[in-house]
Amino acid sequence: MGSWSNIRKHLHQHPEISGDEQQTAFYILKQLEKFKPSRIYKNIGGHGIAVCFDAKKHGPNVLFRTELDALPIEELNTFKYRSIKKGVSHKCGHDGHMAIILSLAEMIAKTPPLIGTVTLLFQPAEETGKGALAV
Repeated sequence: MGSWSNIRKHLHQHPEISGDEQQTAFYILKQLEKFKPSRIYKNIGGHGIAVCFDAKKHGPNVLFRTELDALPIEELNTFKYRSIKKGVSHKCGHDGHMAIILSLAEMIAKTPPLIGTVTLLFQPAEETGKGALAV
């Protein structure tokens, strides 16, 4: 797996607005598949993804959620990894949130839960409010 900073920068450069997170979801899915979760759910509420890491012993389910979408706002900074999409950018930190939850997936894969399930949800359309209802 690449460095988390590079993954965040990739996500930052390729933002997609609410409802159009298809490429972001594909990128996230490819990263998650490397960790061999117990279950993968795709196209939740649009382009959402959830993965579950199950223990061998039944127990509680803990859910961690992040967002897939960006905002329809032009990025004006001069970072080398600035958004390549005119008029769309990550202004609320969703790129960082996704990288953090991917990092958590890696940690869980290395040290699986002893009981229950850990679910990681990548929610679409958070900025419009439509994603939570759709999920």
